[in-house]
Amino acid sequence: MQKCCRESKLSRLLILIVLEQWMGQRAVLSLGMFVELQREPLVQEASLLVSLQQSPGGSGNTASGELSTVGGGDANTASGTWSTVGGGYENTASGEMSTVSGGNVNFAPSDYSTVGGGVGNNSSAAYSTVSGGGNNEANGVHSTVGGGTSNLANDYITTVSGGLNNTANDSGSFVGGGQDNVAMNSFGTIGGGRSNATASSYSTVGGGQNNSASDDYAFVGGGQNNTAEATGASIVGGDSNQVWSSHAFIGGGQKNYANASGAVIVGGANNIAFGINSTVGGGSFNKVRGDYSLIAGGGGILHPTRTALMQFLTIA
Repeated sequence: MQKCCRESKLSRLLILIVLEQWMGQRAVLSLGMFVELQREPLVQEASLLVSLQQSPGGSGNTASGELSTVGGGDANTASGTWSTVGGGYENTASGEMSTVSGGNVNFAPSDYSTVGGGVGNNSSAAYSTVSGGGNNEANGVHSTVGGGTSNLANDYITTVSGGLNNTANDSGSFVGGGQDNVAMNSFGTIGGGRSNATASSYSTVGGGQNNSASDDYAFVGGGQNNTAEATGASIVGGDSNQVWSSHAFIGGGQKNYANASGAVIVGGANNIAFGINSTVGGGSFNKVRGDYSLIAGGGGILHPTRTALMQFLTIA
């Protein structure tokens, strides 16, 4: 009699499994029934072949990974161990402990990867995250895309917070937002703006448009069409300013050019500093060519030696 009872319960369990496969829905066992069945040795052996999979609602969903869950929606798949799809449409969580909370056609294929929502997002590396938006990709380990559209975080601990068509391409690089910005090398930073680029390690562009910081520790704060092309070169802002020597500085203005180590142009337009540690305070069309020389402002050309510079400062 006891054997018959065990076989009857096992038959009911097998019927549930068959119906589950035929109807495309997951059988949900109540806790009480599960505990009762576990008391039966014969059913206990059979239960080892059945993973605890849940898909409480929706249609066409598949929870095929061990201890995986699909909360609802349509045509979603949770195939990784402990993977979860909360809802939405055609989302896939295939990595171990991966999660897609919702949205449409999102993918979390790697272990511990997460997509919060949106459309067409892919967190393809371990521990990567795409919070939302559309067509974003987090391809590096621990990489993050906060949102926006068509953004890429391509390497280890890279981050794109949002915006459009932005790329953080090397380890530790960061793009805060804006459009068409590219942080190419390790730990490069772009705060925002449009069509800005960092092309060397630890270089920074704060914002603006068409600005470039292309050597280690180079900095462009903002403005447009500014270029810092040497180690430690700095441009605060302005338009079409260029620094080509290490640790040279341009504060602002337009079309200023610093091409000697430590040269400084505070502002103005069309000023040139060729001397080492030389300075142009402002004005226009000034050219300072001697080392440690100074033009405070106005216009013209100065060719001082160190002695002539001292005479100039004394007269002034």
